[in-house]
Amino acid sequence: MKLLTCAVLACVVLLPGCGQGTEPKPKSSNFTADVVGDERASLSGEAGFVITPTAFVITLASAANRNQVIQFNRLGGAPAAGSYSLAYGPAASGIFVGMYLGGAQANYVSTDGVLTVTSASADRISGSFTFAAAGGTTGSAHVSIDGRFDARRLAAP
Repeated sequence: MKLLTCAVLACVVLLPGCGQGTEPKPKSSNFTADVVGDERASLSGEAGFVITPTAFVITLASAANRNQVIQFNRLGGAPAAGSYSLAYGPAASGIFVGMYLGGAQANYVSTDGVLTVTSASADRISGSFTFAAAGGTTGSAHVSIDGRFDARRLAAP
């Protein structure tokens, strides 16, 4: 859980600051997602991913509300094109965990779902996702989240 918390904080801090310098901006990155269930939201915004020596993290940050973030992470390197199960359990190399941070401590963790990577390169990754998650402010709330993303690589912390 400590790794997930560190990854969330690192990516939430990194994503908004990307592209602020004088370097040429890469092709834009984006995502769209719908959240239904005990909480409802239609999200869109920027997408980015980070590769560290021990983890791979995709962060999708809402343009309308910086407190709303969807994140996928796993121990290990970047994934190739393919489908990956989303669940929550002991950290193990290659297993993805999906999270939805709805703001005001409304945090949800995937219980079941799929992350599909349709295209992957050293500097871009794109695909879709659908997952069920539990948590919220009560710990017993449930949501379903579906969406698509096209993310660019960000500098690792």
